[in-house]
Amino acid sequence: MHVVGTGGDRLSRDAAITWLDTLVRERKALDPDEETGVMQMIRREGFPESWTPGYRLHLFNSAFNALHRAPSPDEFNRELHRLLERDPDPDMRLYALQHIRTQRNAGRLAGDEAGAIHATLQQLADDAAGRLAGLAVTLLIEWDGGGDARPVETALATAADRERAADVRVSALHAAGEEALGLARTISADSGEPVILRKAAIARMGSDGGSADVPALESLLRINARLDQAVVPALARLRERLENPHTPQPVPYRTVPIP
Repeated sequence: MHVVGTGGDRLSRDAAITWLDTLVRERKALDPDEETGVMQMIRREGFPESWTPGYRLHLFNSAFNALHRAPSPDEFNRELHRLLERDPDPDMRLYALQHIRTQRNAGRLAGDEAGAIHATLQQLADDAAGRLAGLAVTLLIEWDGGGDARPVETALATAADRERAADVRVSALHAAGEEALGLARTISADSGEPVILRKAAIARMGSDGGSADVPALESLLRINARLDQAVVPALARLRERLENPHTPQPVPYRTVPIP
């Protein structure tokens, strides 16, 4: 708690992260006093001058990992939500969203706070300029267990929107799962699209495509080395599926109900 109260020095700051990471690795929970101190750190406004923004991210991420084993998750969920909505550091907001996803998938996010976070996710998913839109769409699809078409439709619209950042579109394309196959075919063949997005589309064709996608993928070979990084494994995956049609395929993650 020395680091929480005073900011610490270089050695004590490194020790704080090591301590938290060791608890996680050994599957141990914080004791009540330790949990109180860590929560106070997360709630504090600002941070000591000796902390670089990168150190704060590292420390908080380690703290979040340790708090996933807290006996009562409610306070932790509220703080993650607050950071997601209000923290000035966009990277911290991303970390908060990632840990919200972990809490939800572990069955540790329910009730009123879950409803409030769900509403925030919908706002993030609809934000055309937002950098968190892709991950928000992914979490909404996981959250709804595939029973609601709206998040999938949002994911497809996001992936197709050329005004969005490429990484957001990639996340949305992955989130839409097999229903993105038609869009993936269009994107993969479009030389005006970012290479990173075309690679994601090619991977989708390898996972969910049919026999007509073999020549389409072959036509993309040797255009450039970066595309080949996606085309070669996608063709191998697709041919394996076509040659062994009765081999069970992994269940798409978005159709698995969340506990």
